[in-house]
Amino acid sequence: MEMSDFETLPELLAFGTREFGDRMAFRAPWGNSLEAVTFRELEPRAAAAAVQLASTVDRGDFVLIGGRNSIPWVVALHALSLLGAIPVPVDTAMPSDALNSILGELQPAVVSGD
Repeated sequence: MEMSDFETLPELLAFGTREFGDRMAFRAPWGNSLEAVTFRELEPRAAAAAVQLASTVDRGDFVLIGGRNSIPWVVALHALSLLGAIPVPVDTAMPSDALNSILGELQPAVVSGD
């Protein structure tokens, strides 16, 4: 299969879980070590986060998501995709006027970050 065979990020995650299960999906620095998550672990974590977000995020909502590369960031991205929301990754180091412009234009339902 190729990337073009998937229409949504949740379809790609489900495929990764089926095909790669216990293989590492993502790893990132966390404290003084590296944290890793497998495909099999990522899918239920994203589903649980989607349940938590469902009361404030609707399909089609823009959600700004900032922060460093981390497992929680990847989980949030997948959770938003499961809900049909539109994740908008932002660089938290960007100038405040640029961030304010994005906020004003998109009027996100939620702003998330570390």
